[in-house]
Amino acid sequence: YLHQKGNEARIDKEKRVLAWIVAVSESRMSGSSTYQKLKDGVALCKLINQLHPGSISQISMSKMAFKQKENICNFLNSIQCYGVAKTDLFKPSDLESNMPKVIDAIESIAMLAKKKGFKGPTFSNKPKQRKSVSFSDEEYCK
Repeated sequence: YLHQKGNEARIDKEKRVLAWIVAVSESRMSGSSTYQKLKDGVALCKLINQLHPGSISQISMSKMAFKQKENICNFLNSIQCYGVAKTDLFKPSDLESNMPKVIDAIESIAMLAKKKGFKGPTFSNKPKQRKSVSFSDEEYCK
């Protein structure tokens, strides 16, 4: 049960991070998984350009893997210049193998943007509250 609950929280956080990226970057991301939505680096580059205009002058729209990796590397260099701690960064390979690290890095960007006074959409680091419903012992047995 605890593992399932932790997984639900991780998925909820991923959804909130993706929604924040879309809101700030005004990007449309395609794909069914978080990896597919972020792998080309385009939305990430647009994100940092909204937070710190001009950070990345050229964003490749190519489907070629090395160009996509170039976008990711440009994004990582730019967020480090923006002030994200090196320990909060991810490696390009983490997009495939360690999505929680990627999501945490993006959350760090969101928190830093807020500290720097970014006036655009904000990221809520609190999961949506689920209403708890309680039943009496009698209702469980019905």
